[in-house]
Amino acid sequence: MSNESANAIRRTTLAAIGAVAASITMLGAAAGPVNAAGPVGTANWSRNASRVLGAELRTLDAVPYAVRRNAAAIVTARFDTNGRVADVMLVRGTGDARLDAEAMRAAQAARLPRLPIALRGRSVAVPLEIFFADPDLNPGRATVRAQTRAVMAARHHDVPAGPPQG
Repeated sequence: MSNESANAIRRTTLAAIGAVAASITMLGAAAGPVNAAGPVGTANWSRNASRVLGAELRTLDAVPYAVRRNAAAIVTARFDTNGRVADVMLVRGTGDARLDAEAMRAAQAARLPRLPIALRGRSVAVPLEIFFADPDLNPGRATVRAQTRAVMAARHHDVPAGPPQG
């Protein structure tokens, strides 16, 4: 495996972690003590969702790395009363149509796990922050986090925004 391929895989993995990192704190804020519940807790759900989304998110080599490094999208996944994904919606684009299309494609194609039992029984909207490179290197990460909170407040999402990630 070439060094460039290894770096692309590493960037995609880190992007996937960033993609669902927001849901860890947001679901934790909504479910509180459920984190200790083991396999169905929000921490395990977030790790599983991150892996699933990471497997779907593709590195778009046609988009220069300098653009991808600073790109982030916010997608909302709405879960039905049974905890299954009902639909996804792009609520904040990257400014690049190719990256926005990939964010939506990945979010729609990902077979996200059902929500933990404690969050079922009502429709729940969960924002997913999708970073196309290592979120720690994205200078706009704090801005994206603030926009996630603003989107949630404006749309009256069921799951409140938590503290900034990272």
